[in-house]
Amino acid sequence: MIPFELISFLGSAVIGGIMKIASMKSKAKAQTELATLQALNAKAKITKEAREYANEGFQITRRIIALAATFSIIVLPILASVIYPFWFPFEIDGGIPITFGYTEAIGGFWPFTEPKDITKWTTVQSGILITPFHTHLMSAITGMYFGTKN
Repeated sequence: MIPFELISFLGSAVIGGIMKIASMKSKAKAQTELATLQALNAKAKITKEAREYANEGFQITRRIIALAATFSIIVLPILASVIYPFWFPFEIDGGIPITFGYTEAIGGFWPFTEPKDITKWTTVQSGILITPFHTHLMSAITGMYFGTKN
């Protein structure tokens, strides 16, 4: 027969070993979480420094690019179509036609059928032409270059 003291000793040794393993596991998990938090803090610091780039020359360059793009995409074609008849008062073969295409969704009722995208082509003989391409491009330029100062 096994003495009671030996059973008590073996039982306490096994339970102590299990508790030690559980303690080591929780310490390893805590160290992993601490390392993850430190990495996230370092990443947040780098991101914050990149977003708060405060060089005044950089800000001015952004605005010059945005104004030049706005002028060349929107203002210059409008001015050209207004000034062209005064510079060249004679008509060249009835004008210079401009053909442009844009996508349009037709048909489709959401839960039952999907809409179909088609490209519509339109020809303009004269006048000012601002296509959906111009409006999308200008919204992208506005979003990229007219951001906040910080």
